[in-house]
Amino acid sequence: MPPITILIAPDSFKGSLSAFDAAEAMAAGVRRAWSEADVRVMPLSDGGEGFLDCLQGALELEERVTRVTGPHGAPRDARWLYDPVERRAWLETAQVVPLGAVEPARVLEATTRGVGELIGAVTGEGAQRISLGIGGTGTIDGGAGCIAGLGAVLRDEAGAALSIGASPLGQVGSVDGIPQLGPEIELLCDVRSPMVGPQGASTLYGPQKGLLADQIESVDQSLRSWGRVLERAFDCDPSLLPFAGAGGGLAGALMAALGAVPRSGVERVCHHVGFDAAVRAATIVVTGEGRVDAQSREGKVLDHVLARAAELGRPVQVLAGQIEPEAGRWLRSHGARALALAPASTLPPSQAKLAQAHRELQRAAFELFAPES
Repeated sequence: MPPITILIAPDSFKGSLSAFDAAEAMAAGVRRAWSEADVRVMPLSDGGEGFLDCLQGALELEERVTRVTGPHGAPRDARWLYDPVERRAWLETAQVVPLGAVEPARVLEATTRGVGELIGAVTGEGAQRISLGIGGTGTIDGGAGCIAGLGAVLRDEAGAALSIGASPLGQVGSVDGIPQLGPEIELLCDVRSPMVGPQGASTLYGPQKGLLADQIESVDQSLRSWGRVLERAFDCDPSLLPFAGAGGGLAGALMAALGAVPRSGVERVCHHVGFDAAVRAATIVVTGEGRVDAQSREGKVLDHVLARAAELGRPVQVLAGQIEPEAGRWLRSHGARALALAPASTLPPSQAKLAQAHRELQRAAFELFAPES
């Protein structure tokens, strides 16, 4: 009889473990519980943190580093990958403006300027196609900083140049020096939300970036105003377009200014790493993320894994830092067995907390597969 094959394919546990570290912790727990099993590890990403790591293990790509402007103005080295045959650059916004690099008290000052600088730099190095993973960002400037980083000048109604974060976004009256770039750009993300409104960047994702309750509406209004500026400059107001809210509105700005096309990040990653074939070869699939909530259903790794495993007839086990009650019912409706870790595993990272998260995840994986006594 062939051995049981267990495929471990988690997303990152934000604030605790990368997808690679989470997968290794799960694998250690499963092997301890079921030594005869053939355990295979396949970390996944939907375009956020760890996106480049997932691709680098699956494709033959050159690793490069470019120094750009970080979210608060300090220089920051951004890693990216390049396919010289296809002349495609793979970029990750979390390399430039990750959530952990933005001070919550200064989120309104944070800028995506470095993302624009990185797009310009890879274009200068010969890239004809750009795949930009958008996720895990700490900014909410509507991509205005990115447009400035590409060489445009943002001005107020009086014509004075503005230094852009989210704070003065509502003051922008025009865009000068519209960037003209050659590469085709695809935006790989998990967020299908528009830029504004009840499901928009400010309302839905602002609080996790540091926005206070009394700031959400004013930022939403600033993003609406920015959408009208983009329409005047590029004949496209992306405010209500699906995906435009990704990256704090960054996706919307790139859709309007550069004609960037949004696509599912996890579908793209799974295609390149051979996920479906790995599921077919598995007996059981194990996945997980830091927090399972309503957003987990919106094109994230967990949603995709559940859907593909169901299509291919494989059972799924889910490990998560936290599972909201409604999300737990959703998991059960998919026939998935789920186990939540201790709350401490989702606290902000430190070496001690990372070690604790690793231990907790390994323990939970062991409990899922340990024989009942």
